[in-house]
Amino acid sequence: MQTPALTLVCIAKYKPEQFRQMMDTAEQWIDQAIVVLDEGAEDGIEGYKEGFAKYIKRPLNADFAGQRNFAVECARPGWILHIDTDENLTPELWAALKILVLCDCDIVELPRRNTVLLRNGTVQDWVNWPDWQPKLHRTCVRWIHRVHEWPDTTGLKVVRLGPNRSVCMTHTKTEEDQQRANAFYDTFEYHRKLVAS
Repeated sequence: MQTPALTLVCIAKYKPEQFRQMMDTAEQWIDQAIVVLDEGAEDGIEGYKEGFAKYIKRPLNADFAGQRNFAVECARPGWILHIDTDENLTPELWAALKILVLCDCDIVELPRRNTVLLRNGTVQDWVNWPDWQPKLHRTCVRWIHRVHEWPDTTGLKVVRLGPNRSVCMTHTKTEEDQQRANAFYDTFEYHRKLVAS
């Protein structure tokens, strides 16, 4: 059986060093990468691994779902893996991707290890584990909600990869990163309603 094409999509910013580390590994396991940059923003990542990665500038317009959908439409037919610049995969999950895309489903929710580096030097690890992320899906899937975006699962088959701590996404951020993100999210009415509910 021929393995479907697998495209990495990245739309986030702020973490150029982590992005480059992730791309170094991704090149071994992924067929192509689509990196969508907010037009006018200086991300410090444009051009890295060009050839394997295609960089496209497009205004974010405070619409993360729109940015993800645009990237998906630019990809080859097959499967999409979404990774933000502060995320990566364990070596075991990278190696499992070519098997996962043979699954009889439309979306695979991946477990994610969240690590927060606090100002006082301590570390909060495995926060909200397994924190399922619907970041591996077929190219037919589309995202909804401008912030805290999520795939529209109507009529689709969704499965979860078992919560194995060696086969998961990783997500590392500082306390300052979280505060900056929260301040940005507070500008969205959808986010404010979620927080209030």
